[in-house]
Amino acid sequence: MNSCRINITYEQNITYMISKHFFLILLFPLLICCGDNKTSLKSKTTGNKKLLTKIDTVKIIHDTLPVEIRISGPLQYWKKSTIKAYDSSQVIAVMVDAKQNVSSKDLLISLWALDEENEYTPEDIRAPFSGIIENVYVKVGDKLAVGSNLADISNTDFFLMRNSVSRAQLRILEKGMQVIAKNNDHDLSGNIIEINYNSQSIKILFKNKENDPENLANVQAYVICGKVKGEFIPEKFFNNSNVEILIDDESNFFIYPVAAADTLILVEPALPKLDKVLIKSRI
Repeated sequence: MNSCRINITYEQNITYMISKHFFLILLFPLLICCGDNKTSLKSKTTGNKKLLTKIDTVKIIHDTLPVEIRISGPLQYWKKSTIKAYDSSQVIAVMVDAKQNVSSKDLLISLWALDEENEYTPEDIRAPFSGIIENVYVKVGDKLAVGSNLADISNTDFFLMRNSVSRAQLRILEKGMQVIAKNNDHDLSGNIIEINYNSQSIKILFKNKENDPENLANVQAYVICGKVKGEFIPEKFFNNSNVEILIDDESNFFIYPVAAADTLILVEPALPKLDKVLIKSRI
C-alpha cells in the first residue's frame, strides 16, 4: 500500500508540475526566437550604419585670405637624355664610367665611322649638359648600328614635378609662384615654370641642394598662391573630393575644393549670395 501511495503521489506531482508550468514551456521557444530577431536587427543596424547621413547647417565665410594649393607627385631629374650613335661605327675610346659626374662638353666616347662616305673620320661624343652618367652601354671594340645607345646622362641639379590641376585652380595659379615640397627629412623650394591651360597641368622646378636621388613616390607639396577672394567652409567637411549641398528636398549640387586657408577650404562654384548652406554627409 505504501509503495502504491508513493507512486500515485509522484505521478500526481509530475502532472501538477507540468500543468503549472505549461505556459512557460510553450513560451520558451518564443523567447529564443525573439532573442534571435533582436540580434539580427542590431546586426542590420550596424551593417547599414555607413549608409546613414546627417545634415549640417554651415556658415559660409566670405573673405580674402592667403591660400595654398596642395599637390603631390614624383621628383624626377629635370634633364635626362640617352646619347645615341648617329652612324654605323666602332668604339675606339670610352672616357667615362657609370655614376661619374661630368661637365657640359666633356668627352665621353670616341667612335670610328665605318661608312666610307665619312672618310673614316673619328667622331667625339661629348656631354650635352652637366650631370651624372647613369649608364654606359658600350666598350672599346664594339661595332654599332645607327641609333645604338651609348650612354644615359641626367642633370641632378634640379628636380621636375608635373601636376594636373582643375580649371578653378588655373584661375589663381601664376608662373613663378613658389612651391614647397617635403622630400625625406627636408624641404625643397621651387617655382612654377610652365602652365598649360589646354592640358590643365603645371611644371615645377626644384633646386636639388642636398644632391638627393630621384624620388618616384608621391611627394607632398603646396603652391603658395597669396591672398584670394572667395567663399570658404571648414576643411573637416571635405573627407571626399566634393561636398553635397542641399537646396531643398528635391534639389542639390556639389561644391569642390580649390585651395586651403589654414583650416578653411576655398570652394567652387562661387557662392556669393549665400550666408549658410545645408551640407549632406555620411555618418
